[in-house]
Amino acid sequence: MNSENSQSDNFYSVEMDKAGEELLICYWCFDTLEEAQDFLNRLKNGCTAHAVTIAIFDRMHNFLDGWKLGGEYNAPLQLLSKAQVYAD
Repeated sequence: MNSENSQSDNFYSVEMDKAGEELLICYWCFDTLEEAQDFLNRLKNGCTAHAVTIAIFDRMHNFLDGWKLGGEYNAPLQLLSKAQVYAD
């Protein structure tokens, strides 16, 4: 495999799930981790009335970063593992 193909095979997804459930609400794909991280930070700094989790995964669906958001009065809570994305 040449380097051009291997670079195009790398992508990162930011996924939004209903907190406490494996219910994917939506996701976005990015070519670089920096783009995905920037987008996650923008979502994290927003406000949501419903509890959701947002997380970055690589193309093999390995967890890289995540946050639990919910309610305008609750501060974002950083998630430390993929299991926390789907836990209450």
